[in-house]
Amino acid sequence: MDQDAPGLAQRLESLTAQTRRAILSKACLRAASDLAGLDERTLELVRAVQSGGGLSLEQAKQAMSLADVVDNKYFELHQRNAVAEAWLKVFSEARLLTGMAITFGAVPTQGAADAAYELSKSCHDPAGLLGFIESEIDLACKLDGPN
Repeated sequence: MDQDAPGLAQRLESLTAQTRRAILSKACLRAASDLAGLDERTLELVRAVQSGGGLSLEQAKQAMSLADVVDNKYFELHQRNAVAEAWLKVFSEARLLTGMAITFGAVPTQGAADAAYELSKSCHDPAGLLGFIESEIDLACKLDGPN
């Protein structure tokens, strides 16, 4: 993460949990908007984030389970030398789902920086999403202060 966005991990960790989650929720939605043809189950989870600003722990665990399924599909397609467009689509969806799962607590051993990393790898423009997260941190710090 420090290679792609130096200092972002520390900046995220300096925020309150509520502010971190709000920023990463917005990042989830931005990343999802960059992807076409998402599985209906993924879309349901994205809609849950849109409507309520987050996922319940049960929904976050569903996102992680679905990420595992989609990751397996990615590995299968990649090993069969499928067209890059096909495996990149499922790779991106798996990264989105993993980022959502981490953001909303399904993987307690991973933190905000891991979520930001996964979400950025789901996008066609990873630097753009990381820049968006940086902007949201700047805005939050102006409004609330760093903590």
